[in-house]
Amino acid sequence: MTTFTFDISSSSTALCPNKKQLSQYLTTPRKNVYSTYSQCEGLEDNYLCEDFVTYEELSFAEFYQKIEEAKEEAGIPPIEEQTFWQKVEAFINENKGWIVLGAVGLIVITTTVIIVVRKKRNVWEK
Repeated sequence: MTTFTFDISSSSTALCPNKKQLSQYLTTPRKNVYSTYSQCEGLEDNYLCEDFVTYEELSFAEFYQKIEEAKEEAGIPPIEEQTFWQKVEAFINENKGWIVLGAVGLIVITTTVIIVVRKKRNVWEK
């Protein structure tokens, strides 16, 4: 957060020249680094997940603890940890098309190389 102070003074031609008449303060909010974290999914309206905030900066451990409490209050189930093989299975399911395309491309390139090498060997043997 940044606080700006504006001092308003009388002019040099006034009865009380250059006397401070008023001070105005403006506090701008800071960018919340945690607002884009996956822990904020479903809690976008929570004060911890807003883009710009005025509360003091929290460590990640404090943020995580408070966001888990907010999820419990909101009835959002905690994110379950996945095993390595569950992550691999999810990755394969999400990228089946690219995996098949890559495998077909690899087969085509390998077949082409084998055919070209055999033809060149036949040319050299003659």
